[in-house]
Amino acid sequence: MAGIDTDSFPNMQKVLREHQAGDTFDVSFYRNGEQHTSEMTLSKRPTPDVPDTPAELSKAAEKLYNELNEELEELVTDLPEAVAEFELPGDKWNPKQVLAHLLTNERSSQMWIASMVDNQYLSGWPNNPLPWIKSVAESYTMGELVEAFKHSEMETVRLLANLPEETVNRKATYIQIGFNALVFFPNHTQGHLNDLRQAIDDARQEAG
Repeated sequence: MAGIDTDSFPNMQKVLREHQAGDTFDVSFYRNGEQHTSEMTLSKRPTPDVPDTPAELSKAAEKLYNELNEELEELVTDLPEAVAEFELPGDKWNPKQVLAHLLTNERSSQMWIASMVDNQYLSGWPNNPLPWIKSVAESYTMGELVEAFKHSEMETVRLLANLPEETVNRKATYIQIGFNALVFFPNHTQGHLNDLRQAIDDARQEAG
């Protein structure tokens, strides 16, 4: 894209950061083993409905967290520890490992927000390395893990509330933070709550 190899998402982000909506550049790609080149014009990204102030953004995020946590509580209430940590076959995460991933992702999300406040750009964060997931899962009971996750969510809520004025004034940055807080992060959590439900069912079945 625009003369830059985009063999990774961070490289694609690099290209997009250097251009604006309406810019046109060449894109080379392969189809059926043959190289082709076409022009691509960048369109505007749909602007999400992000509250005007950090306080309002924080309240909106907290509401979403609370709704998701109600579902989480329903899933883990009276869940035996033996089921929560039962080792599933293959590369499947057990229930504790699914929740450990949600916790590590919440911490990574906070680091991403903090980097945006400092006007820096993370190229991504660790893609679920199993040693990290296991180390977190092994450090808590399931009940403790739920509470740690909820505390981490509230840290994110407070981080949003404390966004400085200069970050809010960088509209593109503020909207990106708000979009992730209100759309991407909750959707990610919801997806893994579905995984958690499946992991609990699988662990119960495997454990007999």
